[in-house]
Amino acid sequence: MKTLLIALFSALFLLPSVSLGAPQRTISVSGTAVTRIVPDTIVWSVTVTSTDPQLSKAKKKSDERLKYILGVAKRLGAPEHCLQTGYLNVNKEYERKTNGRQGPFKHFTITRTATIKSTDTSRFDDYLTALVKNPDMRVSYTLETSELETVRWETRIKAMEVVKKKAMAMTKVVGAQIGKPITITENAHGRTPNNISNAYSFADQGGLDDLNGGTFAAGSIPVSVTVSVVFQLE
Repeated sequence: MKTLLIALFSALFLLPSVSLGAPQRTISVSGTAVTRIVPDTIVWSVTVTSTDPQLSKAKKKSDERLKYILGVAKRLGAPEHCLQTGYLNVNKEYERKTNGRQGPFKHFTITRTATIKSTDTSRFDDYLTALVKNPDMRVSYTLETSELETVRWETRIKAMEVVKKKAMAMTKVVGAQIGKPITITENAHGRTPNNISNAYSFADQGGLDDLNGGTFAAGSIPVSVTVSVVFQLE
């Protein structure tokens, strides 16, 4: 057995060397396409905060405010499946001494959230006026489109066209041509278009008069897709 192993080891040095050949020539190109679309859905997010030294009273205040929010949604025509109550968070708050140490107990704080999806954008001012009446409510909204998947598909094709055109222009300068794609990756910016900077918060009723009077204009929201492709070079 020992003789056989020595013979195999020696044979390895007698094998002809194998050439791996020249490295494959490639070009990596990215392209982004953006489609703007008028939103048809407004998603309202309302956070209510209630405090009281007695937990039962703090919860009662929280329940009343949440019922008010759901009542607003129903009064303005939002169907049941467009209403959702989120997390409930209960904290014990304490005074803070001058040295930073924990002081006496102050109260319980209960925080809850509710989401309302409205498909009637013409009722924006009605929702806003009703929801910001209570200074203990924090209100924000985002704009969405029910045609997201269709628009994203069309935008994806546009991004691929941008990539191909860019790759052809770049390779032409150096006297080459693009071959078959080796890899294709996509990055759709943001989970949904509502992640754009269309969110506004109203911590209190200050300036509310300026918001009453049909001043809302939905405008358009962007659907952005970036595609990266690695091509062979010919």
